Amino acid sequence: MEEEVTILGHFPEHFFRAILPGMARLLVAMIALSALGYLAYATMYKTKVEAVEDRVAHAPKRQLDNVREKAKQFEVQDEEHFKQLEQKATPE
Repeated sequence: MEEEVTILGHFPEHFFRAILPGMARLLVAMIALSALGYLAYATMYKTKVEAVEDRVAHAPKRQLDNVREKAKQFEVQDEEHFKQLEQKATPE
């Protein structure tokens, strides 16, 4: 009695009928999940390289501007607080 031999080696034919459909489904599922992952990534992080480089190049200036603006806000708050204290301290 001859043994069933396939092109892929010494595996019998029933092995491929039993295993390959499950492996094919797994492969299709992996490809589909990869495609969905790529679409999610592209949707979330869809930016042009020039825009990213521009933001990175101007980040220090923006940070400095933010610090200056915050310092001005603190000065205004301090002046208002000082005026309130001055009004409370001086009797009329």
